[in-house]
Amino acid sequence: MEIIAYTIIWLACGGLFGMFLLSNDPYIKANKIANAALEHVEILKHKWLESEKAGHDIGMKKAKATWKSAHAKDWRKSRKKAA
Repeated sequence: MEIIAYTIIWLACGGLFGMFLLSNDPYIKANKIANAALEHVEILKHKWLESEKAGHDIGMKKAKATWKSAHAKDWRKSRKKAA
Protein backbone atom coordinates (compact mmCIF):
# COMPACT_ATOMS: atom_id res chain seq x y z
CA MET A 1 0.00 0.00 0.00
CA GLU A 2 2.87 2.30 0.81
CA ILE A 3 4.35 1.81 -2.66
CA ILE A 4 1.10 2.93 -4.28
CA ALA A 5 1.04 6.10 -2.20
CA TYR A 6 4.65 6.90 -3.11
CA THR A 7 3.93 6.21 -6.78
CA ILE A 8 0.94 8.57 -6.75
CA ILE A 9 2.97 11.30 -5.06
CA TRP A 10 5.85 10.77 -7.51
CA LEU A 11 3.52 11.05 -10.54
CA ALA A 12 1.80 14.14 -9.15
CA CYS A 13 5.13 15.88 -8.54
CA GLY A 14 6.32 14.89 -12.00
CA GLY A 15 3.16 16.37 -13.54
CA LEU A 16 3.61 19.62 -11.64
CA PHE A 17 7.24 19.82 -12.70
CA GLY A 18 6.23 19.19 -16.32
CA MET A 19 3.66 21.99 -16.18
CA PHE A 20 6.30 24.31 -14.73
CA LEU A 21 8.69 23.50 -17.57
CA LEU A 22 6.02 24.08 -20.22
CA SER A 23 4.94 27.39 -18.71
CA ASN A 24 8.52 28.66 -18.89
CA ASP A 25 9.17 27.44 -22.42
CA PRO A 26 10.82 30.30 -24.35
CA TYR A 27 9.26 29.10 -27.63
CA ILE A 28 5.75 29.44 -26.19
CA LYS A 29 6.54 32.90 -24.82
CA ALA A 30 8.05 34.01 -28.14
CA ASN A 31 5.02 32.69 -30.00
CA LYS A 32 2.65 34.63 -27.72
CA ILE A 33 4.67 37.83 -28.21
CA ALA A 34 4.74 37.33 -31.99
CA ASN A 35 0.97 36.76 -32.10
CA ALA A 36 0.36 39.88 -30.01
CA ALA A 37 2.56 41.92 -32.37
CA LEU A 38 0.77 40.57 -35.45
CA GLU A 39 -2.59 41.31 -33.85
CA HIS A 40 -1.44 44.87 -33.15
CA VAL A 41 -0.50 45.29 -36.82
CA GLU A 42 -3.97 44.11 -37.84
CA ILE A 43 -5.55 46.61 -35.44
CA LEU A 44 -3.42 49.40 -36.92
CA LYS A 45 -4.56 48.43 -40.44
CA HIS A 46 -8.16 48.44 -39.24
CA LYS A 47 -7.64 51.84 -37.60
CA TRP A 48 -6.28 53.28 -40.82
CA LEU A 49 -9.14 51.93 -42.96
CA GLU A 50 -11.85 53.02 -40.54
CA SER A 51 -10.26 56.45 -40.11
CA GLU A 52 -10.23 56.87 -43.89
CA LYS A 53 -13.92 55.94 -44.04
CA ALA A 54 -14.78 58.36 -41.22
CA GLY A 55 -12.63 61.17 -42.60
CA HIS A 56 -10.83 61.64 -39.28
CA ASP A 57 -8.70 59.66 -36.84
CA ILE A 58 -10.97 57.30 -34.89
CA GLY A 59 -8.34 56.63 -32.21
CA MET A 60 -6.67 53.47 -31.08
CA LYS A 61 -9.21 52.67 -28.36
CA LYS A 62 -12.16 52.62 -30.77
CA ALA A 63 -10.16 50.81 -33.45
CA LYS A 64 -9.19 48.08 -31.00
CA ALA A 65 -12.77 47.67 -29.78
CA THR A 66 -14.28 47.53 -33.27
CA TRP A 67 -11.57 45.17 -34.56
CA LYS A 68 -12.06 42.81 -31.63
CA SER A 69 -15.82 42.75 -32.08
CA ALA A 70 -15.78 42.42 -35.88
CA HIS A 71 -12.58 40.60 -36.89
CA ALA A 72 -10.64 39.09 -33.97
CA LYS A 73 -12.40 35.73 -33.85
CA ASP A 74 -11.95 35.03 -37.58
CA TRP A 75 -8.37 36.32 -37.59
CA ARG A 76 -7.36 34.10 -34.67
CA LYS A 77 -9.07 31.10 -36.25
CA SER A 78 -7.16 31.67 -39.50
CA ARG A 79 -3.89 31.95 -37.53
CA LYS A 80 -4.54 28.59 -35.88
CA LYS A 81 -5.23 26.95 -39.26
CA ALA A 82 -1.99 28.36 -40.67
CA ALA A 83 0.03 26.99 -37.75
